[in-house]
Amino acid sequence: MDYQSETIRAKRVAFLGISLSSISALTVILGFPLLYTYIQSTQSAMHHDLQFCRTRAGSLNGEYSRLSGLLSPRKERSAGQCCSCGAGGQGPVVRLLSNL
Repeated sequence: MDYQSETIRAKRVAFLGISLSSISALTVILGFPLLYTYIQSTQSAMHHDLQFCRTRAGSLNGEYSRLSGLLSPRKERSAGQCCSCGAGGQGPVVRLLSNL
């Protein structure tokens, strides 16, 4: 009886080992191509987004340099002028407030 129970136990362990190794091999055979496809599609999407960002940054930089040449630098206000146009003197409200 002892020999037969040991044989049955060994058969069960062997069957379990073969089953687990077969399932592991099938998982690897099916999993690696799926994982590779996922990584490749993610890399492709990231590359596409990076190219878009580079193109957009280049066009924004070009617009900025084009517009910065058109705009004149801002002038500082002086204390005696009413506004940044520099066309006239102080307004009546400023004169009243400065006399107080």
